[in-house]
Amino acid sequence: MKTLAPLLLLILLAGCATGPTSTTGKTGTAKSHAAAHATVSGDPDGATTDFMGGEIHCHVQSIDGDASNVNTTLKPGLHTVITVLTSQGEQFVGVVQVGLPANPPEARSYRIRAHRRNDAITVTLVDDGDKLVATSTASLAPQMKFNVFVKQM
Repeated sequence: MKTLAPLLLLILLAGCATGPTSTTGKTGTAKSHAAAHATVSGDPDGATTDFMGGEIHCHVQSIDGDASNVNTTLKPGLHTVITVLTSQGEQFVGVVQVGLPANPPEARSYRIRAHRRNDAITVTLVDDGDKLVATSTASLAPQMKFNVFVKQM
């Protein structure tokens, strides 16, 4: 009996020192701190390349070096999206650096659109409702670099 009391006391103290295993809110459900993700796409594959005006067909070729899954979800941070821009039978490569905010309030879908005016191409990032999110312009060249950064909304 003399050894049982100190053993029980040791077990009780060890149980108090470990702390809770999950954080619960007032409703008793576990809180989720998972970061929201985003998707980035270009024009659909079946879209015609004969756009009106200066609109250019934009096809996403790879995201972060992965050409096998261009429909992947992206975590916050900087991502490299390689696009093929087709205008009046000519093809150009667009290297689009997409910066996604660190703490987005919710998952979002973005689409890359391109427009040609004279000797320059402007790449825009639009959200689900075609609302302009970010834009970047580069001089016309076989390979162009664009930087588009999504601001915290």
